[in-house]
Amino acid sequence: MKVDSNDGAIPPRSQADGLRDANRSRPGSGVPGSAGEAADSVSLSASAQIASAVTVTISAQPEVDEARVAEIRSAIENGTYHVDPDKLASQFLELENIINQ
Repeated sequence: MKVDSNDGAIPPRSQADGLRDANRSRPGSGVPGSAGEAADSVSLSASAQIASAVTVTISAQPEVDEARVAEIRSAIENGTYHVDPDKLASQFLELENIINQ
């Protein structure tokens, strides 16, 4: 194995600039803006598109109703919070239908 005289050190700035300039002038060198280089593009998978749509929808929702949260928290602590099992089951089924669409 041949060892370079600079012992693996980074080349001096002027030498590095010369290499960068040489790469820019070569077509297809991978350097943005060089001749023959195609523009970058991105395409999202269906899952990423759905995740993006969900993010937009969630961000459009109103802030948390702190008064309602305090009301429910108080009812739970007092033992007066009542869960309607039929309503809860119905809402779970509705959510499942939305997810499966």
